[in-house]
This record gives sequence, C-alpha cells and structure tokens, in this order.
Amino acid sequence: MKPFSRFVIYVREFYEDDDISIGEVIKYTKMYKDNFPHLWSNGDSFDREKFYELFLMGRGNDMARINKLQETNSND
Repeated sequence: MKPFSRFVIYVREFYEDDDISIGEVIKYTKMYKDNFPHLWSNGDSFDREKFYELFLMGRGNDMARINKLQETNSND
C-alpha cells in the first residue's frame, strides 16, 4: 500500500469521531501535499496535524459561506 493510501486510512481512524469523509481526507491531504511539499514526510503525525488544520479551516469556510447565504436570503 502506498504512503498516501496508508495516510488516508490512518487519518480516518485517528479522527473517527469527527465525521470526516474519505473525500475530505483526500481533498485536504492533496491540498497539504501540493501547497507544502517540503513538509510532507510520508504521513506521520506532523502530516496528520497539518491535514487537520487545513480540514478545520475548510470546514470553517464552508460554514461561513452557508451562514452568509442564509443571512442574504433572510434579508431578501
């Protein structure tokens, strides 16, 4: 199994209670590897922490967009 695949499984198991989908793990892992290739170390705990930071920021942005849409729609 490749390091990327092992990492996806590792993250899903580690954050099992956070309801993170496989798609989210893949999306934010690719984002991390693409934007910080010099930091990627084949899926260790540091990589997991950096993935999770990006994941939380992404979820926060999604929630902000939803709230903004709701506010805009309620003002109409």
